Amino acid sequence: AERDRPGQGGDGPRNSGGGDGGNAAAQKKLEKELMPTFKQLATHFAALHDTPGVMLHKRAIREIVPWAQARGFFASRLRMRVAEERVKTLVLRVAPHTSEEEMASHLSRLSATLEEIAAEEDEPVVPEDHNEVKALLDGLATLGGLCAE
Repeated sequence: AERDRPGQGGDGPRNSGGGDGGNAAAQKKLEKELMPTFKQLATHFAALHDTPGVMLHKRAIREIVPWAQARGFFASRLRMRVAEERVKTLVLRVAPHTSEEEMASHLSRLSATLEEIAAEEDEPVVPEDHNEVKALLDGLATLGGLCAE
């Protein structure tokens, strides 16, 4: 009887493979009874990690985005990142030996243009259509042509 209780170990009927199924029902009942406690513990554990306040305190984020503004904020942020990556690809096509420092400098000079692209919600992300990006690419192409001679 002592060995038949869930969690007591041993080779009781639940482990022998030929049990009557009563123990399985008891185990299910115990799981059902304990589920709210486990759920509460899991929720509390998760709440201690990666909450906006903790992330802000650890400087993993710059600010907490209110839920009502989250969709617009992250959509704009995604558009900005897509524009940056597109510019990097275009620069590397024209000047394949561009260093990370040079790339950061190019992106810094284009920051206002990239922010403008990110704000154009209903337009495709096509930085090469903007005059500032065209000028940068033309300048790099000219420099590349001079270096090749």
